[in-house]
Amino acid sequence: MGGTQSTAAKGYGYHVLRVQENSPAHAVGIEPFFDYIVGINGVQLVIDGSYFQEQLLLNIEKEVILLIYSTKEQEFREVSLIPNRVWSSNPKDGLIGCSIRYCSYESMNEHVWHILDIAADSPAEMAGLVPLTDYVIGTPHATLRSETDFYDLIEGYLEKPLRLYVYNADFDVCREVIIVPNHEWGGEGSLGCGVGYGYLHRIPKTNKFKSHEKEFTLSWDALPQETRIEPATATDLTDYQQYNPENDTITPTLYHVESNNNNQNAELFTPANLQPIMMNIESVSNESENIITSKKEGINEREIEEAFEEKVIINEKHEKQGKQD
Repeated sequence: MGGTQSTAAKGYGYHVLRVQENSPAHAVGIEPFFDYIVGINGVQLVIDGSYFQEQLLLNIEKEVILLIYSTKEQEFREVSLIPNRVWSSNPKDGLIGCSIRYCSYESMNEHVWHILDIAADSPAEMAGLVPLTDYVIGTPHATLRSETDFYDLIEGYLEKPLRLYVYNADFDVCREVIIVPNHEWGGEGSLGCGVGYGYLHRIPKTNKFKSHEKEFTLSWDALPQETRIEPATATDLTDYQQYNPENDTITPTLYHVESNNNNQNAELFTPANLQPIMMNIESVSNESENIITSKKEGINEREIEEAFEEKVIINEKHEKQGKQD
């Protein structure tokens, strides 16, 4: 890994599922869902274990440097934060405010499905999907690891509500969409939209971190070594559970938003710039995942809803203009 600004990454790290508002992780811009913690203080986190937690405990009230890999930006960056227990009044809250689990980040950005054209009165339109800027990134029903998995999922949910996690590139937010695939809506296909998959249809970079313009502070060449900590501190440690990407799914925390566009309930979660969903870092064992207790804090739901409604109206105007032309 070294000090290079590589855009091609293969390996393992701690997937950031949630980040709690006003936490140290929140303050430095760590993004849930897309970010992976792959190093701490110059040491690569190449294996699952207690080393990461131990280093946080040994550096309470001291600055630590984390190496982060973003699957959305496809690049590494460094962030500096100070683990502490004073950022939250709840004694059960953790040191940096993250919910994490150890897994591979190698192909996370590959398995997305780009929504292209959308037919009028189709299930895709009724579900509020936005052409060109929406990307299906997952579902709570199954783990999508190949192109055919998505189409098999659709066939398995004909005439039934299907929940999809959708990322919108214009607003840099994700939401849950409920769609009912069927062949009786009056047009082609069961969704009524074009779907692109592959290299040309990956989520576009925002270049928000601009890490390619900076040199890394640390070399990031070292590997974890056994750490000795004080017995009183050791009692706070909880071993990480092994995460198996073959039999687990990603389930982001979602916000509830009333959708006036298609008269259905929608859920939003924010991996980026709209007051991210934040989590506590009190680790508890939940099968193969380290979950930290969640708290939904205030997000201006009406602003997000109005933004998506405005986007849909703009697209409709463009479609009408195109037909007139």
